[in-house]
Amino acid sequence: MLLIPSLINAAASAFYPVPSRVEMIQAMRAATKEATANSAMLLSRYMEDHPDLLPPGTINPAEFAANTATVQMETDWLIQPVLDSYDRQSALQQSVVDRFRFLSPAILVQGALNDLSGSSAERHRFFLAQVDRYLRQWQGFFYPRIFAQTKFTSAELRKAPRFDYSEEPADTVNTRLAAGPGAVLAMTAAVSIVAFSALRRYSLA
Repeated sequence: MLLIPSLINAAASAFYPVPSRVEMIQAMRAATKEATANSAMLLSRYMEDHPDLLPPGTINPAEFAANTATVQMETDWLIQPVLDSYDRQSALQQSVVDRFRFLSPAILVQGALNDLSGSSAERHRFFLAQVDRYLRQWQGFFYPRIFAQTKFTSAELRKAPRFDYSEEPADTVNTRLAAGPGAVLAMTAAVSIVAFSALRRYSLA
């Protein structure tokens, strides 16, 4: 029984290995370096594809803000496959643990404690999804203005998207919380019934 959590985690890691964090960091550095080296070409290409964003009568591909935004866009595009692979494998690992968690009371209790403390994998994914949506909103607001070389005013900045975190619905969290302890109590009751039945049949004679 004590080995079950370790065996489940080992099986999840073996079947769905995630990319090395070191490899992921190296890929991000390589993507940034490549995007920086190609920044002028990328900016010119973007301006050709989006002429409506150019200031009237002005073409300035070396403008610092536009150049920086272009590099960031290219970096994001290059590293996205690595991040997607990491997220996909992590989710598959978690699915293996979730599928077999009822074999181990320790995993069930740990899951309940993680939910109570707000550090569960589900809450983390819920948070990251909101961050990703906010990032897309932020880019959608600032990037067009940067490429069009718009001068930002305080009134303009007040329109910028703001990040407001929303907690998971209470019903969702409560359902997860009830599943763990409920399963532990059910298993305890089943073992107790079997034990008492065996004791009643046991004879000292």
